[in-house]
Amino acid sequence: MPGLSNVGHTQAAAGVAGVVKVLLAMGEGVVPKSLHADRVTEEVDWSSGGVVVAGERCAWPEVDRPRRAGVSSFGISGTNAHVVLEQAPDQPDAQPPEVQPPDATDLLVPCPVSGRSAGALRAQAARLRDFLAERPELRPADVAWSLWRGRADLEHRAVVLADDRARLLRGLTAVAEDAPTSGVVGGVAHGEPDHVVFVFPGQGAQWPGMATRLLDSSPDFAARFAECAEALAPHVDWSPHDVLRGEPDAPPLDRVDVVQPLLWAVMVALAGLWRAYGVVPTAVVGHSQGEIAAACVAGALSLHDGALVVSRRAALLAALSGRGGMVSVASGREDVEARIRPWGDLLSIAADNGPNATVVSGNPDALDELLAGCVADGFRARRLPVDYASHSSHVEDVREPLLTALAGISPRPPAIPFHSTASTGAVGFDAGYWYDNLRLPVEFHRVARALADRRRVVFVEVGPHPVLTGCLAEIAEDAAVVSTLHRDDDDRSRFLSSVAEAHANGVPVDWTPALGRAGARRVDLPTYPFRRRAHWLSAEPSPTTAPTRRAPVDIVEPVGSDTVVLSARCGSESSGLLAGHVIGGVAVLSGPVLVRWLLDAGRRVGCDRVEELVMEAPVVLSEAAEVEVQVLIGRPGADGRRPVVVHYQTGGPAEWRRVAHGGVRPGGPPAGTVDEWPPTGAVALSADDLRAFPGLRAAWRRGTDVFAEVAADPADPTSDAFPLDAAARTALLDGADEPRQVFLWSGVTARPTTAATLRVVASRHSADVVSLLAVDGAGTPVLSVEGLVLRQVPEDFAPDRGSAPVDSAPGEEAPLARALAALPPARWPAAVEQALRAHVAAVLGHDDATDVDPERPFRNLGVDSTAAVQLRNRLSAATGMTLPVVLVFSHPTPRELARHVTDLLTRSATGGGATALDELDRLERALADPPSTGADRAEVVRRLRALLRTWQSDTGSEPDAAAFADADAEQMFDLIDRELGPVDVTGWGERS
Repeated sequence: MPGLSNVGHTQAAAGVAGVVKVLLAMGEGVVPKSLHADRVTEEVDWSSGGVVVAGERCAWPEVDRPRRAGVSSFGISGTNAHVVLEQAPDQPDAQPPEVQPPDATDLLVPCPVSGRSAGALRAQAARLRDFLAERPELRPADVAWSLWRGRADLEHRAVVLADDRARLLRGLTAVAEDAPTSGVVGGVAHGEPDHVVFVFPGQGAQWPGMATRLLDSSPDFAARFAECAEALAPHVDWSPHDVLRGEPDAPPLDRVDVVQPLLWAVMVALAGLWRAYGVVPTAVVGHSQGEIAAACVAGALSLHDGALVVSRRAALLAALSGRGGMVSVASGREDVEARIRPWGDLLSIAADNGPNATVVSGNPDALDELLAGCVADGFRARRLPVDYASHSSHVEDVREPLLTALAGISPRPPAIPFHSTASTGAVGFDAGYWYDNLRLPVEFHRVARALADRRRVVFVEVGPHPVLTGCLAEIAEDAAVVSTLHRDDDDRSRFLSSVAEAHANGVPVDWTPALGRAGARRVDLPTYPFRRRAHWLSAEPSPTTAPTRRAPVDIVEPVGSDTVVLSARCGSESSGLLAGHVIGGVAVLSGPVLVRWLLDAGRRVGCDRVEELVMEAPVVLSEAAEVEVQVLIGRPGADGRRPVVVHYQTGGPAEWRRVAHGGVRPGGPPAGTVDEWPPTGAVALSADDLRAFPGLRAAWRRGTDVFAEVAADPADPTSDAFPLDAAARTALLDGADEPRQVFLWSGVTARPTTAATLRVVASRHSADVVSLLAVDGAGTPVLSVEGLVLRQVPEDFAPDRGSAPVDSAPGEEAPLARALAALPPARWPAAVEQALRAHVAAVLGHDDATDVDPERPFRNLGVDSTAAVQLRNRLSAATGMTLPVVLVFSHPTPRELARHVTDLLTRSATGGGATALDELDRLERALADPPSTGADRAEVVRRLRALLRTWQSDTGSEPDAAAFADADAEQMFDLIDRELGPVDVTGWGERS
């Protein structure tokens, strides 16, 4: 059943058209009429065989097998494709395996949305929001199931967590507008990750009541935890459930023989919950006692053997209590090894956690001396809240009892690769290995670094609170790090947010556990917001060869996206206003032409007023090739204003440069009057002044105002921009000696005119700001400009030094950068502060950004170390800049941080960067108020000396400004210790 009769014999689309036609016919059970087959060929004996030409539409013949059809495609060079299609078997719509009554409407469900680009994601969310707003009968569970089962997972992703329609619509609106809010997780998945690594922390992740809310809300977690509790029962005299819930008769959580088995049970159960959601590790790694949970998850130990190892070992550790201790030092392993060498066997390295995180264990007196020496030398060091010395010679006292206690375990080869932090050789998982795990130092830094060097890695820290996330973020800068639960945030919502974060980073996810109890059903939802751009070759003549009154402009309104894209082409050989301006000896596109194009495109969406257009750099016209200019008008805000971004390019797609930004909105016709002409008291300009630009017939000056009569060039193909050009040139007739150019257009309205001569009034409000009015011969206003801002052209101005090339098509910018592009610089600080408060609110789980006091310190708002890293990551994504991990604690209030981010964005937008001298100036200001404590003062002195030594040793290069502006994770925790109190990143002790 070919499609040749539909589209023609030689059309390249005949083959695919035939396939589409057959699939539709097969699905409907009909044989369509063959078009254009009024008379069949007489060269074929139609009486023999079973082939007939379908002269009319008829039912598909019913036979005792699935329907089949053959498709032949004959292209330009003969047969090029044959295919046989068969009817697919009937399959019921897949539904969740476990169904509750349809009134289960209060269950939190994940609604995944995705797109090929950031713009497509926003458009998809907006389309879905508008669709749901008109259909109140659709439940979030139905929407979630349909999005998951009926839509592809594309690169740009967001997950809206909602338990009612209001939260769902609010979340979709936030995605559509790039506005941060709680309950929405987003990211970019650069393909499915090659490695998903489960990381199990050691002691230190625990907190009273951990995972109890998840225990009550997740059947999968509860079932796995019950299995772990059953495995522990023969080895402990307490109930894991009672300890978890803090029952009165339960032992305290601070006992080592209680906390380690309980942590093991929680981590193994959390790993089982991740598996229930389809997240299966390709590798596991554990820190100290976390290796026992990792071995169970990898399959090297059975659940019962794991319970035996963790309980017996913890009980033996209790016998070491009071004889030792541990100290965390904020420095690398080599430096710490040199520092503890004088104490010999009394001190040893317990764990190497990262480039600036090392743990020492040993005798209490020696540790006290180490602490005193570190403080005196300006090193950050602190005692961990444990009274035994793991990973030291103290452990040798329990070697024989431990080997005897664990002699009965039956390890097996792991089904999932196990990366040991205790051994570099083969791991046998027998009693000897679990002694080595307790005695030898933890090589977490080495293992994490090796895993991070692999391609596309996602680390998932499986625990009740993230204690290794900071170290992993420092070690694996290019890898994604996902936590599981957080202190005081351990319910189903927290876990679903973590799963959503993994999904946003490309990890395949099975949402069935989240939707199975909600009674979800497939419902019809809006399709993908395709851009639907035409790709036919244009037959229009080139603007360089065929002058026309209109400029060479194409305006496209992508279906469903509520945006407008204007595309224009011109070159240095163009005539008239297209190439009528020269700066520094180079032809550039006239600003009035760009404003004219923006007015034309804006009218297509009801925005006939250019609120502002900021010229960041000129559009340099090339002699070698035409320049393409693209103007993107975005979606309207609540006040009807639409942002505008302008790019141009002369080479391939990677060479786009941003040159202007601004906004348009609904307005009205230009207004104003010119009472008399020429004006009373005005002084006529001289004949030499009238040579200022072509078309200037007469001009007068009264005070700082200028009045001019300007004639249009009838041969100019861009004379539709004549009023704007006449007004802009008149604004420059103020007698200034230095060359200037228009920097900003504000409040521009215009109406079409065919007048050959205009009267222009330029009223000066300050040295650089002019308002403009242009009327025709009858006095009818044809143009008004509320503000034209002029700037002096620098003597060393280089027209080709525009903003840096962008990585994507025009308009695909970081959300905050895109929002600021539509605002004048004076409004940036307020906009950045508003966005920052929204991000803080989202991190802290507030629904309203007004809950965030901009003057209140982050520590008082509830921002701990984990929230600080999350906020830094959000701001990095929003600004498109790599921000240091100490960002939040270097600027301790939202308002101070907003000022800093505004400064960074301003430097980026203007092409300016922080030099070493700039950073030294900032450092001097910061040190104007000395630190209040001797320890802080010593730390500042130590770092300044170290930095000076590093710089002086590199005499062949200039200082790197980033060395002054950035800081690593350990420096962040230095600040956190002073701002929030001690925080443990070592794997031992309470985490504040």
